[in-house]
Amino acid sequence: ARLDSLGEGYTLEDLLAVLTGKKEHTPRQKPAMQADPPKVNLLVDIQAKLKAGKGAGYVRWAKVFNLKQMAQTMNYLTEHNLLEYAVLEEKAAAATAHH
Repeated sequence: ARLDSLGEGYTLEDLLAVLTGKKEHTPRQKPAMQADPPKVNLLVDIQAKLKAGKGAGYVRWAKVFNLKQMAQTMNYLTEHNLLEYAVLEEKAAAATAHH
């Protein structure tokens, strides 16, 4: 049995003890991956990219990307009750003053 790479608790004796019921198996814990904080994506300037030589496929992708970004923005504004400009301006001023 070649279980050296698995670490402690996976030797032949340990496995036999677990199978016979003399020892309880506790699997090793995998480290939990921390999710990256969401990043802010800005809209793609399609006209500038066309001038830079991008093709029709990129234009199609950029339109879909921009629509998704706008939808995320609207969802955020709706969830945080920031649809009125005065409220949004007030919250932005408060956040600016705080930082």
